[in-house]
Amino acid sequence: MRYVTLVIDPSDAHETFNELRQVQVDNEVIATYEEIYDLNPLDDGTAVELVRLTGDIERFARSTSELGDVSVIPTSETGFVYIHLNPGNLDTALIDIIDTHKITVDWPVRYTNRGFQLTLLGEDISLQHVVADLSEIVDVTIEKTGDYHPGMRDPAWHLTDRQIEVVRAAINGGYYDLPRKAGQRDLAAKLELSRGTVAEHLRKAEARVMQEVVK
Repeated sequence: MRYVTLVIDPSDAHETFNELRQVQVDNEVIATYEEIYDLNPLDDGTAVELVRLTGDIERFARSTSELGDVSVIPTSETGFVYIHLNPGNLDTALIDIIDTHKITVDWPVRYTNRGFQLTLLGEDISLQHVVADLSEIVDVTIEKTGDYHPGMRDPAWHLTDRQIEVVRAAINGGYYDLPRKAGQRDLAAKLELSRGTVAEHLRKAEARVMQEVVK
């Protein structure tokens, strides 16, 4: 099975995507959309989605429900809400395209500063058709593509074996403890590497993990 990670930007010249993901009341940002964990169409043409937000969730629920076209049900998990809504053109198009080409979404779909980031799973030819169809209705950027592995969501999947070895030694040795119990010289001696090599592996591993966690 193959995967493709896309960024979809539905914003226009009048509003950036970062503004689209923010919920404002009286010119005050009260909540920001972070991730979509599920989107299910219903027989009556509406849809239910499970999303994670940051901000004042109770105020978000009150203000959006007052609009009349959506209803919000907070869950027991902090920041997660179910939203019953009338899907927009992009939501409907995504649902139809994914269903037509027998594609699976690797939830969650993330809100980033550049657009929706989503990973789709399926046969290579089907993924190509989906990208082509989406490109006709919205701005699409392909970030990554390749063979799918279940552990890809784990930030450590993106590290090399040596980087994992050095990070594991740093964790076990107390390098990340407060106060720090081991320094780079200690790790270098244990791993029989130079201090510079240890520092380089840690820097690259930390940068890679941060890129995967903060998007």
